[in-house]
Amino acid sequence: MRAIPLGLTHPAWVPLLAAAASTRVSPAGVSMTAAATESIKTADKLLAEVAKTERSLTVIASLVKMLEEESELPSTAGKQKRALAGSWKVEYASNEAAIAPFLTGPAGPFEVVEGVVHCIKESGEFSSIEVKRRVGPFGNSKQTLGGRWSLVAPDSGGIGSRADGKPRMQMRWKASYMIDARGREVDPPRSAGVHEARVAHASPQLLLLRIPPDSTDAAGLLVFSKVTLKAALEDLKVAEDE
Repeated sequence: MRAIPLGLTHPAWVPLLAAAASTRVSPAGVSMTAAATESIKTADKLLAEVAKTERSLTVIASLVKMLEEESELPSTAGKQKRALAGSWKVEYASNEAAIAPFLTGPAGPFEVVEGVVHCIKESGEFSSIEVKRRVGPFGNSKQTLGGRWSLVAPDSGGIGSRADGKPRMQMRWKASYMIDARGREVDPPRSAGVHEARVAHASPQLLLLRIPPDSTDAAGLLVFSKVTLKAALEDLKVAEDE
């Protein structure tokens, strides 16, 4: 089984291989400019690098910088939401603080987080599906945080703005409920407050978030690949909700 690769080793986050490429959504067949084609190549290189057992943080930082500099979300709120809508699997988290908003709480001493799929809907709803594996002869289980999300625009010229001074968008969300491992709806954990992340890059195959929004260095980085939810959950050995 595979756990999400983190930049730092932690007992609950053993850095193994990332999701199988077969679960990812391919942008093939879409008419693109030369710049968009190069962006896809850069995104592919980044996904390949974070999937390695021994990753180069220097290479990751370089590829992320390239994607951040060329990233630009659509100009209208509706198009921006459509660009972010979909199922996104966490492929890399630079540190625990970055991934924490998508988890239901700390993993126990005999648990390993196998994966997280963050599902975004244009309607403003979201769900973060966390899959855990218990040490021993047990199957994987999942818990889900659900609630509302929105986009907010930071001030121009602030940290995280593009070189031309145009600000990037920030995502804001808050979980209002949780579906536990038994499928019961319960209150979210106390840590489920209002969270914000800067959208550093968004394309048909890749999403980069910065948490906190003013993060610019190696820390605070999340790399997501766009996936088909059913295939991603099958890869994580759990069933999709009916």
